[in-house]
Amino acid sequence: GSSPMEIAFYGQDPKKAQNVYAEALEIILQGLASGKVDFEGEFFSFKNVPLAVEPLQRPHPPIWYGVHSVESAERAARRGLNIVSLDSARETRSFADRYRQVRRETQDETNALPKIGISRFVVVAGTDQEALSAARRAYTIWHRSFYHLYRLGGTAPAHPRPAEFDAMIERGQGIAGCPETVCEFLERELNESDASYLVGQFAFGDLSLAESLRSVELFTRHVMPRLKPFP
Repeated sequence: GSSPMEIAFYGQDPKKAQNVYAEALEIILQGLASGKVDFEGEFFSFKNVPLAVEPLQRPHPPIWYGVHSVESAERAARRGLNIVSLDSARETRSFADRYRQVRRETQDETNALPKIGISRFVVVAGTDQEALSAARRAYTIWHRSFYHLYRLGGTAPAHPRPAEFDAMIERGQGIAGCPETVCEFLERELNESDASYLVGQFAFGDLSLAESLRSVELFTRHVMPRLKPFP
C-alpha cells in the first residue's frame, strides 16, 4: 500500500518509494509494449528479459494512476495514463486542468483522451434515511480499519479522512441517499471537478453483500442513465 508503515514492513525506505515506483512503472510499461525488459536504473537492473505472454490490448491494457497533486497529474499525462482522484471537486479540477494542458503539450491529440476520474463513497437505498443509516454504520468500521496502522505508529495519513460519514458528504467525498439525492450530488461533483469518469465505492466497512448489490442495482437503474451525458 501507500502507507509508509507498510512500505517499511518490507525493509524499504518510504522516502524513496516514489522513485522506486517510477522505475517500476517504466519497467512494466516497457515490458508490456515491447515484449522485453532492458533497463538499468538506480533500483532495478534487467538485461533483455523476455515477456513470454504479451497483452491483447496494445500497447498495454488501460492503466489507472491515482493523483493527489498537479505534479502527479503531470506525470500521468506525459504517459497517457487514466487518472483518478479521491480529493475534493475543486482540487480535482486543478488536477484535470493541468492534466489536459500537459497532454496537449506532449501527446498526439489524435489519440483518445484518457479518462479523468473521481472516486466517491456511494450508498443508494429506497430512502435517504435508509441509505444514511447504512453508510454511517459501515463507514465507522471502514475508518477504524483504515487508521489501524496509523494509530499503532502514532502517525496520520498524508490525506486524512474524517471519522464520520456526514463529514464526507460535506466534503463532497461521499454520498448516501435515494437515487434522486445521489444523482444530484454526483452531477454536481462531475460538473465542478470536470471529471469524465466516476469510480463508485459501493462496498466498504461492514456493508452486507445484499446492501451493496441493492445499492448498485438502484444506481445502474436510476442514476447511471442521467450521468451518461458526461463525456
